Amino acid sequence: MPLLKKWHYLKRNNVNTLIFFFAAFLSVLFTIAFFFLMGESMRVVNELLLGFFSDWGLWGAQLESLRLFCYAAFVVTLVFMLLGFIIGKSCPSVAGAIAMYLPTFGYFTATMFPLAGIGCLRVLWLPLLDVSPSLLRLGDIVYAPFDFLINLYERHGYVVIETLSSDLIILGVFIFFLGVLTWIYGKFKKSEIVDFWIYRVSRHPQYLGLLLWSYGLTMLMMFRQQFVMVWWKLPEPSLPWLVYALTLVAVALNEEIKMAKKFGDKYIKYRGSASFMLPFPKIFSKLITFPIKILLKKRFPENRKEIAYTILIYAAVLISLSVFF
Repeated sequence: MPLLKKWHYLKRNNVNTLIFFFAAFLSVLFTIAFFFLMGESMRVVNELLLGFFSDWGLWGAQLESLRLFCYAAFVVTLVFMLLGFIIGKSCPSVAGAIAMYLPTFGYFTATMFPLAGIGCLRVLWLPLLDVSPSLLRLGDIVYAPFDFLINLYERHGYVVIETLSSDLIILGVFIFFLGVLTWIYGKFKKSEIVDFWIYRVSRHPQYLGLLLWSYGLTMLMMFRQQFVMVWWKLPEPSLPWLVYALTLVAVALNEEIKMAKKFGDKYIKYRGSASFMLPFPKIFSKLITFPIKILLKKRFPENRKEIAYTILIYAAVLISLSVFF
């Protein structure tokens, strides 16, 4: 009997090891494909658009002829972000959020004119620009950590920003990979709730990885934009990134509601033990969740209406802080 138990133990361990390596293999492929396609598609699109809109870029009569299309694209993007919550699916909301964020890549291309190449994608923001270009800066509070570093390190502040931005990009990709690996391994093991490894400290590691990656990339683009000599620049697009981030948060909250309905107390217990995304200290966590407790009289939204209230209150707070910032 002891030999039989040992045999079953070794066999089970070997199976778990094979499952882990297969899950790791799939996770590496998915992560590389996701981020490579994101970056490579931007390069291809940039080169393609430079063939049509180089030098002066998309401007004057060309821009006026596309004005209706630009407004329609903006409306469709907003509809996609809302559609996911209406039908209870994450994909449309995430797609809309990414579409709102993608024009930010235009800041990463050192073209002579701001609407040349991939910069043409910024026409998606035309309805905001028509009202006032300053609207794009209504999320400037997100730059506060980097402004603090610039002031702290004085002359070397920009070097610190470039280094830290690159580190955040790498960290975001790595956390995204860990989230995918843990989720795939959990599904192979037929776990109802994936609550181990990185999910033990973060309930939404993939979204956390995307936020860190996009934040680091945005900061890096803003840093390099300082050294690009152009005759005219668009304001830094803090609001699109803020909209992107809040949409991902809303999608995560919506997924939690579905999980709580499906698994009941088991998921509620897990939700109380793991951080939403980042494992903040308790004092800081209480400060962040304070608006929810005041508005909803509870720790977590329990329906889509409460999610909408939550996102609106945080958007109002962050935009208000950005105005003063």
